[in-house]
Formats: sequence, C-alpha cells, structure tokens
Amino acid sequence: MEAIKNEMIDAYNMKEVSLIIDDFLKNKKSSSWIAFDVDYTLTMPALNHSNALLPITKESLVEVFSEIKCETKEEIDRSLSAILFLPQILVDLASPEIIKKLQKRDNTTVFALTACLYKQAVEEIRFYTLNSLGINFQNAFNISEIVFDNVTPYNQNVPKYSNGIIYSNGENGAHNKGTVMRAFIKRIKQVPQVFIIVDDRKQNIEDLQAIFSEYYPETEFFGILYHPNSDFPRVSQKLIADELLKFIPKMTASER
Repeated sequence: MEAIKNEMIDAYNMKEVSLIIDDFLKNKKSSSWIAFDVDYTLTMPALNHSNALLPITKESLVEVFSEIKCETKEEIDRSLSAILFLPQILVDLASPEIIKKLQKRDNTTVFALTACLYKQAVEEIRFYTLNSLGINFQNAFNISEIVFDNVTPYNQNVPKYSNGIIYSNGENGAHNKGTVMRAFIKRIKQVPQVFIIVDDRKQNIEDLQAIFSEYYPETEFFGILYHPNSDFPRVSQKLIADELLKFIPKMTASER
C-alpha cells in the first residue's frame, strides 16, 4: 500500500494502525510527528458494576447525553469531560506496546492530542490513567508544559501542553485540534516534515488536514480514521447516566 500526501485511511485495530504507519514511514528519514487521540482511540470509560468493568460504547454515551439536559455548548463539553472520571480501560490491549515501538523509531515524536476541556484535575487524571495503562508520552518534546494564554479562553480555560499531551480544550469552542496544533507549532518553532494523526473522529482529522494544507504545505500529512471495536455488551442507559451525573454537577460548580 502506497500512501500519498494528504491521504486518509481507515483502521479497525491498533495492529492495523501500526502496519499502516510502518508502511507510510518506510524509507523515510525525515522528522515525523505521530499524534494519537485519546478517548475511544486509546482509552474508553467503563462502569464498575457487579465486580466487573463493563465498557461503555460511544453509541451508548450518545444516547445518554441526548437525555441529559445540556443547553449550551459549554455544558455539552463539560458533560463529555465527565467521562474521564469514570474508570478507564484500553480500547485495544495492543496499544501500549505499539506506542512504545513507535517511540523507538529514529526521528519520530509520538504524543497525544485530545479535545477534552482543560482543567488541572483533568490533566492529572488523564496523565495518571494513561500511565497506569502502560502509555506514557512524557518525553515527546523537550518541554514540560505550554499554556496557550494567547488563545481565546473557552470555559474559563485555554489549551495546554503538558507531559506529551496537548489539550485543545473542548470540541465546541472557537478552536479545534487544527488551530491548537498551529498554535503549538508556532510556540515551539518546529514544523514536522511528516505529520500522522490517529483519531476516531473524521472532523478532527479534517481540521488538522486543513491547517497543514494552508500553513504547512511542505509537510506530508496522513490521517488514520480509527474505528474502535463496538462488539461490547450493552450497558443500560440508566447505569451510565447515574454514574455521569455524579461528576457533571461537580465540574460545572467548580468553574463558577
């Protein structure tokens, strides 16, 4: 399979992702950045129920959020961020080893790019959860953190880079993964020769693709649209809603 500039391809498990990346980077010696989305690409929420962790499918969450009253975009983003406080499991058990393998490649930087709202508590739990599941992006760049205070605030916060994770601070604000990635590149004054994004949302890939096409046309852009396994047992909407509603009011109150 020969990948071309600005291509997008589907993958259904992390082994496929690994093979696609290996094929795309074959014989390339240029500097490459590989960005992984987190929610429903690397991790997914689960419920502690009857002494078992039951995975919560994205389809189930959509149904639940349609019942939870969220009247503004900010409330929707806060609700989505609440899933971070549920127990998390790997979407694909192969992810940690595949990421470690990619991190060992020469001239390759591997990091996470998440759309979740930025809050100190979110940063702490996201780093802890990934680390506990065997995934660590801490040494991605030679910087510990960047606060994008020149970006328009949303939900009383701005995007941030910390420990190898870029938080673009919500999906419904003035910025998206593409615009925040541009802010990151401008701040560190580095432009990759190759940029690969692995994400389960097509819109995120397209937003990034648009930024690279307009501002960094010399960069080879490659998107992998990840389709997580949905063959999990269904968890009742009531169980999910009951768990989420424990966290959503707290997140809302903490920002007042």
